[in-house]
Amino acid sequence: MRITTALRGRIQQLLASLHPPSPPTAREGQQLLNVLQGSFQKQLDEKHPHPFRPKLDPHDKHHVAIARESVSSHATTNYFASVLSHPVISTASDPSPVGPDAVASFERLLATSKLNTTTLQPLMTSYTRTRKSGDLKNTTTLLGDRLDVWLQSTNTSIRENFLLDKSCLNAATAMLLSEKNETVLWKWLRMVYERDMVKADLADRRWLVVEDQLVSATMQSSLRRKDVEDAAQHFVQACQYRIDSGRSQTRSSDSPASMPLSAKPLASSIIYYRHEHGIPSDLFTKVLNFLLPWSYIPSGPEYSRAFCALYDPTKPTAHLLAHFLSKQDLAQLLIDRQARASPTSRKTIMTAILDASKLALEHGHKKEASLLLDYAIDHYPDFLPPREATEVGEQLEVSFSFTPG
Repeated sequence: MRITTALRGRIQQLLASLHPPSPPTAREGQQLLNVLQGSFQKQLDEKHPHPFRPKLDPHDKHHVAIARESVSSHATTNYFASVLSHPVISTASDPSPVGPDAVASFERLLATSKLNTTTLQPLMTSYTRTRKSGDLKNTTTLLGDRLDVWLQSTNTSIRENFLLDKSCLNAATAMLLSEKNETVLWKWLRMVYERDMVKADLADRRWLVVEDQLVSATMQSSLRRKDVEDAAQHFVQACQYRIDSGRSQTRSSDSPASMPLSAKPLASSIIYYRHEHGIPSDLFTKVLNFLLPWSYIPSGPEYSRAFCALYDPTKPTAHLLAHFLSKQDLAQLLIDRQARASPTSRKTIMTAILDASKLALEHGHKKEASLLLDYAIDHYPDFLPPREATEVGEQLEVSFSFTPG
């Protein structure tokens, strides 16, 4: 097939519009290059002026001439100095990434060898915040999976630094929970257990805290499915493992395998669901055995055995709670904690104390019942009316009318 002259002309016009031809002579080419360089330099000087360029008097012809010569002869130097001195080129820190771009940011940090606990924490926090807000629609690419691949493949020193950085690990577990990525949580917990078996440095409390953080995260995953029994089972198994492996360290002989970070979400759920927690009697007894009684609770006495014992399926008791609230110094721990608590938390604990008063009355302990009722009325005046009835039972009916459920 032969191409006609007219068709050839149209093809040449089309190519010229897509890719303009070079200037026909070297002189014209140099002129075009000078125009482009001058235009670029002018825009660059306006947007990113040289930080060390002195201000000159425009009426001083001698200085202006020298300045023009300097700019012409050192154009390349000025260009690099101007660009490299601009804040956007600074490598001191990376900007916090937006949630949807977190995976791409992660890959960029990995490619430039800048992936560490300092750069990872804001990245994970931003990603988690975006997932919780519902703005991240693409759930097929999970940052948790990418992070796990990197953590498993990196060297031991970097991996241990990541796990031992409490803030970074908290950000990571929160991210994995937002993804509902239980698989990675369990892989990391197994990694910590296997590490202890190999290194056998059982006296290092830092790894006990890491273990507690990861156990707590896996339990929270169950609790988000409202499976309190599964969380309780995992808590008991983790505590028992500490005893069997000889790694238990605590200040309280009553609970030789204390795991306060893991105990908090479980105890909180028991108190929230009250008698509807769904934990079988035998398992509940084991849970109580591993919960600290009161004063050794770092996260607050409301997550203690004294409160959870109110909701034992077979033998509930208010005696322990009444005992602690009768002691001013111990009761003060709860008062201080509740002063900083949210209204929802305060109402939940207040309801538990009223439950304790009712339970004590049913067991014939009127003095304990009255003490617990008075404590609730005195310390929760924003929810309960003043005591008017002389009988504890009558006042309890009035007080319960102000509680949920």
